Amino acid sequence: MKTANTNLVSFMGSAKQGMQFDLWSILLASGTMLRWTNADADITKFLSRASTATYTGADGLPKTAAVNEGRYAFDVVLPLPVTVPAATNLLSISTGFAANWSNNGWVGWSDNFGVAPDGTMTTTRSVPGGTAYKFISLAPSSVVTFSMFYKKAVGASVNLYADGVGVLGGSASVNLNLETLAFSGAGSSIQSFGLQDLGSFVRAYAVIKTSAAGGIANFHLYPTAGMVEAWGAQVEAGSVVTSYIPTTIGPVTRAAFTPPPTVVSKGLLIEAAATNLLSISTGFAANWINNGWVGWSDNFGAAPDGTMTTTRSVPGGTAYKGISVAASSVVTFSMFYKKAVGASVNLYADGVGVLGGSASVNLNLETLAFSGAGSSIQSFGLQDLGSFVRAYAVIKTSAAGGIANFHLYPTAGMVEAWGAQVEAGSVVTSYIPTTIGPVTRAADLTRPFTRGPIIERERVRWVRGIEVD
Repeated sequence: MKTANTNLVSFMGSAKQGMQFDLWSILLASGTMLRWTNADADITKFLSRASTATYTGADGLPKTAAVNEGRYAFDVVLPLPVTVPAATNLLSISTGFAANWSNNGWVGWSDNFGVAPDGTMTTTRSVPGGTAYKFISLAPSSVVTFSMFYKKAVGASVNLYADGVGVLGGSASVNLNLETLAFSGAGSSIQSFGLQDLGSFVRAYAVIKTSAAGGIANFHLYPTAGMVEAWGAQVEAGSVVTSYIPTTIGPVTRAAFTPPPTVVSKGLLIEAAATNLLSISTGFAANWINNGWVGWSDNFGAAPDGTMTTTRSVPGGTAYKGISVAASSVVTFSMFYKKAVGASVNLYADGVGVLGGSASVNLNLETLAFSGAGSSIQSFGLQDLGSFVRAYAVIKTSAAGGIANFHLYPTAGMVEAWGAQVEAGSVVTSYIPTTIGPVTRAADLTRPFTRGPIIERERVRWVRGIEVD
């Protein structure tokens, strides 16, 4: 038997946690060490950082990491989720139809009969021979969507049925076979109908036209064959069925909401130190020099970090901030812009510090296409963040260096802007907010895991507790 490394023996006897994986280390002639692992783990350990730093979190929103806090960053997967509008279930009670809705001739029904889609024992068992209904008042000359959950069943069918003076023509009806899931017999007062197949249940709906005068309409649980289990009734204004809103003593409104975006982990974010050379990075109308603009406003809309701090700008002038740039080098100028139909903006810098006196490239905020890049622009691009983009241009400085002015320069439409940054070099790094002067984000200090408690070059496999080669 081989004798295990003493460091490994010590580690295995401790309360520390570890993981076993293969690690390949390749030292290049240049002195660069390449490491590759087959494990789903970082092979770099974050140690410290002497400043705060920004990153995109797991919810897709910008975050600020504290001093010495590692940043596990994420990319947002596009397109972003669509905001779900507010909706109201107009029915005062949405379950327990035997006890809580009016009895229209039924016999032998029972509440709390079976397991509902939410896992509670709250379905209503119903059989043909009558209906149960609940009435509400409807607006004139409009449509409402009536929906209910039904359990699939052999030989069973149900009618999505409404009647009363509030319904166009006095009644609206369409039958659903709960075995084949086929609809039939839709009347002229039904604008459309359909279902969502949920496995053992379906959620069926009918869009019902209201009368010219509006008024009271009765919405029914109406079994037409077999035994029908029902749950979760909803009536809502409009022609779209939205997520179920339970009610018990009156109508309930669900507020509008936006589902969280889908994100993909980028792992541990490691960056060198960088400085935002601009003394103030937001509030361009108040804090940057006015170069002929009229009608701009700060704190106009929601910025990428969720604060109401964008600047609304329109063509007819610019706002700029001047800084001194080094000679014969490059700087990266970046800013966040909100996408907008018919809008465009120029990433523009001028002054003696810029090679040739000015540097310019135009960005269409509808198509996200760049155009008109001048010779003083080394490169340009953008990061698509969903409703915003972060656009950047790498700008060449003059042989003498000196003052360069960096502009918010709308060229068409209405442009919302936020988060300006100028940093030395040709790489755009994470945003560094500034308020009263340049701010430096400290470097993320790291070390390889292989210098830590995991033992390098020690390969041990265990089978039923026995060490094997």
